[in-house]
Amino acid sequence: MVHIYELISACPPEFKATNEDVHYGMEGSSCKVVLGVKGYPLPKTSWFFMGAELDYGNSFKAHISSSGNATLEILKLTRKLVGEYKCIAENEHGTATKIVRLELAGKF
Repeated sequence: MVHIYELISACPPEFKATNEDVHYGMEGSSCKVVLGVKGYPLPKTSWFFMGAELDYGNSFKAHISSSGNATLEILKLTRKLVGEYKCIAENEHGTATKIVRLELAGKF
């Protein structure tokens, strides 16, 4: 008899190739950056902006779903929050890093 837990093998975090490198948001609105990440056990994520780890609460929210979507929500996008964001995914088998750029969307 094969048990289901024997079929799940441990693996380090890895960001999915379909992730975009540039994300866009409207100034004054909320904005989400969603990255697909895989690994077992499910990795924990940390987000950074301008080299500093983000302080979640008033300006940012972050979580990772059980399906592996790491989400950073910027509650009110301003020009000061435009730039390079880094997501680090970690589990006991390794670490993966993904850098994305957040830009203001043009008004049409």
